[in-house]
Amino acid sequence: MKKRKRNTQHFTFLAWASFSIFTSLMFIGLYTLEEPLFVKGYYFMGSIGIIVSSFMVAKVTRDNQEDMEDSFYEESSKGKSEKLDS
Repeated sequence: MKKRKRNTQHFTFLAWASFSIFTSLMFIGLYTLEEPLFVKGYYFMGSIGIIVSSFMVAKVTRDNQEDMEDSFYEESSKGKSEKLDS
């Protein structure tokens, strides 16, 4: 029986893309520090975005790692049972 992965390739891409985009936006905001009020709002938006996307990247990375480990253990257990049967 084939186990279904928790995250699609598109969701994984979305997680990494959002992390990269919001990190870039934060550096652009740091570069344009001279403007007072709207830059502070920009920093707030960028900070919230990078925090949320960091959690999403961590979740996707963990889920993909667990999926790879599960498939590895399934393959190794099949190999052991085939050796015992012969």
